[in-house]
Amino acid sequence: MPISSSISSIPDRPLRGLLLLLATVAGFAIANIYYNQPLLDSFRQSFPQNASWIGAVPAVTQFGFAGGMLLLSPLGDRIDRRRLILLQIGAFASRCSQPPLRLHCLC
Repeated sequence: MPISSSISSIPDRPLRGLLLLLATVAGFAIANIYYNQPLLDSFRQSFPQNASWIGAVPAVTQFGFAGGMLLLSPLGDRIDRRRLILLQIGAFASRCSQPPLRLHCLC
């Protein structure tokens, strides 16, 4: 059986659906970085006495996303992906169950 006929026998429909799902999730993840920018003026009005840090909010979110892409994405090549996902979910759940850290510089 030639290779081209075996490749063409793979159904396209489930792959297109999966590709659409992955593209949508990636789009929302990247758009999430920019959702705070229209809210910066509201942040500034809510914290009028200490509004100097407001400009750092978009930069910190973009650096966090870039750091995750640079540091966490390559781990998928070195560690079993299922184990990595479980570790990330566990770390996220343990962090969410703790009270928020108080930033002393914003007191």
